[in-house]
Order: sequence, then C-alpha cells, then structure tokens
Amino acid sequence: MSRLDKKNLYLERYADQRQLWPPDCDPDTRLFVVIPAFRETNLLQALQSLSNCNPPGAGTEILVVINEAVDAARETTIINQKIFQEVYNWVQKKEKSNNLHFRVSYVKDLPAKQAGVGMARKIGMDQAIRRINTAHIPAKEAILICFDADCACDQNYLQSIEKHFSEHPVTPGASIYYEHPLKGPEPPPLYQGIIRYESFLRYYVGGLRYAGYPHAFQTVGSSMAVRADAYQKQGGMNKRKAGEDFYFLQKIFPLGDYSEINDTCVYPSPRISDRVPFGTGKAMQVWTNSAQNYYPVYHHEVFISLKKFIEELNNFYGAPPDCIDEILNILPESIKAYLDENNFKDQLKVIKNDTSTYDSFRKRFFQWFTGLKVLKYVHFARDHYYGEEDVLASVSWLLKNFYSINYTENDPLQLLETIRKKDREYKCGISK
Repeated sequence: MSRLDKKNLYLERYADQRQLWPPDCDPDTRLFVVIPAFRETNLLQALQSLSNCNPPGAGTEILVVINEAVDAARETTIINQKIFQEVYNWVQKKEKSNNLHFRVSYVKDLPAKQAGVGMARKIGMDQAIRRINTAHIPAKEAILICFDADCACDQNYLQSIEKHFSEHPVTPGASIYYEHPLKGPEPPPLYQGIIRYESFLRYYVGGLRYAGYPHAFQTVGSSMAVRADAYQKQGGMNKRKAGEDFYFLQKIFPLGDYSEINDTCVYPSPRISDRVPFGTGKAMQVWTNSAQNYYPVYHHEVFISLKKFIEELNNFYGAPPDCIDEILNILPESIKAYLDENNFKDQLKVIKNDTSTYDSFRKRFFQWFTGLKVLKYVHFARDHYYGEEDVLASVSWLLKNFYSINYTENDPLQLLETIRKKDREYKCGISK
C-alpha cells in the first residue's frame, strides 16, 4: 500500500488489498461505475450502452472486474479469457471521450468459498475507493455506481445520477429505476416469467410502503448507487455469493435520507442463470421448468398485519411497561408470535431507555427492525399463517389499496405496466 492508502482506515483494515490499475485517477473524476463479470458474453454490449450515454459534467470511470475462483472449470476460464481479451482490445482502441474512462481487469485467484458476485462487486468498489483516496477526491462527492455485465441503460443514465446526488447533498445512496426487457431473443415463455417476477419485486416493495415501513426501496444490485463516504462508513460491500445488494443496502438505509432516481432506467437481463441460488436467473429457471402460469408470492395479509404493527409504534413509545401486553393483544396473531420469538418486549425496553423523543425512538426502532427482520417476518407469516397467492391477485390488491386503482383485468402485462407507472411516479422524498 502507498503512504496515502495507510491514512485511510477503511482501506487499511477492511478493503480488498489488490491494486488492479495504476494510481492515475483524474482528480476531477466523480462517478465510478463498477461492473462484476463472470462468463459474461454480453459484456461489450453493456459497455457500449454506457459509452452511448450523454456525457456527465464530471469525469467517470467504468471499472470492470472479470472474476473467477482458483478452482474454476476449464470452460469458465476459456470464456473469461476470451471476454477479457475482447474487452481489453475494445478499451485500448477507445479513446477517452464524453468524460468516460474504461478499465478492465481479470481477477482469477478468488478463494472458492468467496468467489461470487459479492466478492467481485467488493473488489471493484474497493478499487474505486483506493483511486478516490489516492487522487484526493472528496469522498462525499464521489459516487459508486453498481451496474451489471448483462445490463443496458438509458442515454441520460450518468447525467441523471450525477444530477440527483448534486441536488440531494444529504442522500447517502439511491436506488435507480429499472425495467426488465419484455421482448427479445429469449424464448417467449421466459418473458411471461419475467413479467411476473418483476411484478413480484414491485409488489414486495409496494407492500412495505403500504405498511408504512420507512426503508421500502428496491435492492437490485445493478440499479443502486452510494456515496464513497457512506460506503466506507458502513463497512463496504459484503462477500455474499447472492443477495449482496440486499444486505449491503440494509447498512445504508439506517443512515437516513436514502432516495430514488426515477428519471432514468436500467434494463437488467431476464435470462436464466444457475450461478446464484436465488434472484432473477434462478427465478426464471424455476419458471421455465414449471408447467403452470401460477406465480406464488406472499399473501397480502402479510402486509396488512405489518401495517397494523407499525401503526402502533406511537402507542408502544408512550405506554408504560405494564400496558405493553394490551397493545400486543390487539395485533394479529402472526405478528405477536414473531415478536415473541424475537424478544420484542425486552428490545422495546432497551430502545425506550436509549431515546428521549418519539423521533429518536422511531429511528432507533427501525435500526433494530431492519429489512432483514421484516423479510424474516414475511416468511414466518407466510409459512405459519397466510400462505401464498398468485402475483396477479397480489398486484391487483396493491393497486387498489395503496394506489387507489380498481384494476379488475387479469392481464399480467397490463398489471406490470400499471405498477411500473405508479412506481416511477411515486415520490418517496428523502427517507428519514
């Protein structure tokens, strides 16, 4: 490490210690797009999509980390080598233009237990932090943007992100609007599946918003951005092989003031994949292997019960200890049972003792009742109380009860288009 690196606690203690590129970052650079890639035959298309973007005002680096485990199959190595050479040649021929500078590296020594998208994303984001630090770029002004090697984006993508963080100087991060392609070269049944899968993703976040949960944001790895100072403050990216995006953002949300960027769009691939145990690729694999159009999701009663719980927070704050049971007794059985398993009354006492106002109590409460705890409750309530229902029924319920739209048609595409429109119009403001 350089002398400058040692002055940065995150780089010294928590960052990946590789240095993939020379420390020649332009001090005027403010945007860093990080792309993990593994057996990605469409990588050049993703890079071309970024290259086609309208130029942002600040300098932008596109950091590509082609990665594989030390014990990778020969076939994987052949594919990665071929893609690396193609991208390297493309980058060498491409002059720096539109304030964009592309860099690619091939990391092929990842431990088998860590090799995956989380580790690759972390390597790229830590490289960005190292370059920011060496170039003396203010970490609060530098934005780390997560993109994927099978994605495309609107032409205003970089400009929109730059503008958003400039206009919202207190926001530590943002989720970026996305839409999966609904037509293309894949088999037609896959697009029917992606309609339902994306509807499910939007239904889940919409259900949280209906319930009044303050950190109800999409957590899609290819559609998020975070300030470099917040990234370091919260310990950086994790090394999970799947769900790294969800777990990472659970550390960013409690900072407050998280936001959304809805005036541009990322287009993640709807393709099948067996590289992760859950997520889009796995969901599409399951869908194409099924012989039915039924797509089961969490029953909407889960969110109704969650809403009743969150609505009682003010009463939990004001009630003396001997009245807590009275409040719990009016809640649905599902939430009571879950709270009991999680020692809620003891935790409530700790939170109340540590806070002096309702606002501080509420903030502290949601630092305990994280998105992960909410998701565990949703699974608990599904498994023991409410079961599942088809996603079309769920989205129709959400449109009626949260967006006040009486939607009665049973057309999956129209349902998705309707909830997309409402999501894009939704004004989340800055979350507190």
